[in-house]
Amino acid sequence: MLTTASLPVFGMPGISVPSVDRVETGPAIDRLEHLVSLYQSNQYLFSELQAVQQKLSEAREYAGRAGVNRLFAEAHLLRLKARRSSVLTVLRANRIEARALLARLGSGGS
Repeated sequence: MLTTASLPVFGMPGISVPSVDRVETGPAIDRLEHLVSLYQSNQYLFSELQAVQQKLSEAREYAGRAGVNRLFAEAHLLRLKARRSSVLTVLRANRIEARALLARLGSGGS
């Protein structure tokens, strides 16, 4: 049976990406779908990481100017660094989860 689903982006509450129509047949397909979901999550996270890195660069440039609000600059940099760290943490968790799924698929285990 074909269905259309919206898959959540792991680690990003409230964010989901549309998936393609899929055939529901069993545990192996479920694992493959989960891998696709992790891939889609990573695509979003890599674009998010790139955006955060650009913002970090701009914030560092701002903080280096004379006569800026130091407290604002430091707070903004801390928030962006925390965001970057959280994105990297979710990417790492996705990588670990994907490796485990691939190992189970490769071994033919359930």
